[in-house]
Amino acid sequence: MLAEMKYINTSHSFPVVASRSRLSTLSTPIDQATGSSDIQMAKSNQHATLVTIDIDSYPSRHAYGARTSADFSREQAEKGESDIAQATSRHTQEAMQNIESVGKKGASARAVAAYTNQFWSSVSRSRRIEAQAIPDPTITVNPSRVEGEPDTGKCEYSIDTHAGVPSSTEFNEGSFELYTKDKGYIRRWISIGGYDTNA
Repeated sequence: MLAEMKYINTSHSFPVVASRSRLSTLSTPIDQATGSSDIQMAKSNQHATLVTIDIDSYPSRHAYGARTSADFSREQAEKGESDIAQATSRHTQEAMQNIESVGKKGASARAVAAYTNQFWSSVSRSRRIEAQAIPDPTITVNPSRVEGEPDTGKCEYSIDTHAGVPSSTEFNEGSFELYTKDKGYIRRWISIGGYDTNA
């Protein structure tokens, strides 16, 4: 009796729902600003000159008798002019005296005495020594100096913002979609003598 008994078998599957999605994207390519610089370091461009000492010993050497060619020429010219003037004056006076005294008694003796006195007077002048202080040399000290102009250098910056270059914006719209991946089912059948477990 059990062997002829009927059984109802049921087999089913659930519906499966799936989704597909894509994210929205926004693209905005922009040229970045660029910067540049021009830098020159500052420089002193200065230097100190050495201390110099100028010594003019000419006054001292001149007092000792040292002469330059210019000094010697000038002094001899002045001495020559002076000697000519003195000699001319002296000879003129002597000639006048000789003219006036010529033929007079004792004229020859007076002339000899005058020339003798003139000779010894010249000898006395040449033997005279004059003591004079020797001047000190002239010393000039030129102090050190700072020469040159400092260079302050420069520091320049420039920024290029790429003004006038248009930027673009691109928007990609996203999506979201639901769909039935498996519809599912319900199936029934009858088996005799037991449940159909292998179905």
